[in-house]
Amino acid sequence: METPHIIEDAHLLALIAEAEKNVEEELKGRDPEWPSCAAIAYAEMAETCRRFLRLPHAP
Repeated sequence: METPHIIEDAHLLALIAEAEKNVEEELKGRDPEWPSCAAIAYAEMAETCRRFLRLPHAP
């Protein structure tokens, strides 16, 4: 039997904070209607982490 991979809530929260900071950096000086591909990817990463946190789990 394989050992399950464990992702700590604190790690997910740190990833969300880092991704949100990166989105802000990527959007600086840009037209909000035309975000960079990196900003979109960071926003998607943050949302994926939020979905993981919303799933039933034992923190």
